Amino acid sequence: MYHRTSSVGMRIRLLVFQMLVAALCGGLAVVPAISDIPEEIVEKFGNYHGIVIGINNYDAPDWRDLLYAEQDARDMKKILTDSYGFEVTAIYGPEATRNKILKTIRGKVTSLGANDNLLIFYGGHGQINPYTEEGFWIPVDAKNAVDEENWISFSKVRNLVKAVNADVKRVALITDSCYGGALTERSGALGGQLSPDDDAGMYQEWLIKHATERGRLIIASGGIEGVPDQSEFTDALKATLEENKLDMVDLHHVFSKILHDSYFQDQEQTPAIETLVGSRPGFPAQFVLIRRP
Repeated sequence: MYHRTSSVGMRIRLLVFQMLVAALCGGLAVVPAISDIPEEIVEKFGNYHGIVIGINNYDAPDWRDLLYAEQDARDMKKILTDSYGFEVTAIYGPEATRNKILKTIRGKVTSLGANDNLLIFYGGHGQINPYTEEGFWIPVDAKNAVDEENWISFSKVRNLVKAVNADVKRVALITDSCYGGALTERSGALGGQLSPDDDAGMYQEWLIKHATERGRLIIASGGIEGVPDQSEFTDALKATLEENKLDMVDLHHVFSKILHDSYFQDQEQTPAIETLVGSRPGFPAQFVLIRRP
């Protein structure tokens, strides 16, 4: 009896060949389903968890109501759940109090284990103290525009992310708020990243090689500046994730693609990305997404 056998490398090259054939045949979207990726590879990347937070309307009149933050969070939940197999906890509008946000993040980061990944998305107001340069998320129950007591400081957010069980695979934090760049210490894209645009096969093998590595990553939709209610960065992020045809893609590549694609035109908005202290030295902290059928 003939038994069909294949190595991981051969199967990855077959997937890449299928993608190239699709591109040559008029760009038809013949994308391999997740079931075509060897199960032992899928298992290496672990389980995916998400927290999405979106706030449009604030209790205090000091804060201008937003139009798009909650919908952006809902869209992110749908994309992560339907396209990338995440289990997502959502906090919208009136529920997004300081206590609820912090309790949800603390509960999640302390419950995850060695086979887990976590992505956190925040859409809402941000503020900065011009004297200390400390940035803040503004929860729905923020009292006013001067009392920082029940705001959520960026230092607290960073510490929560860094406090995640060291065994957890990867953590990514994406913030779409004014002054979000104060969460990071780097602007623009990181260099030296292998791209699928260069060699799709090598890119996938590179991601697989580092599948068990740990990493902590922060992405901000803008720098130390205000960002528009309808954020071009988040619109581009959602479009890039939805239109992605790769079986595996990392957030550094997604970030770079957003910066360079034509639909991100707002040069006044300066997105930022940073690998947090605590990631293994020299490791670029890819947060790898696995496309679901």
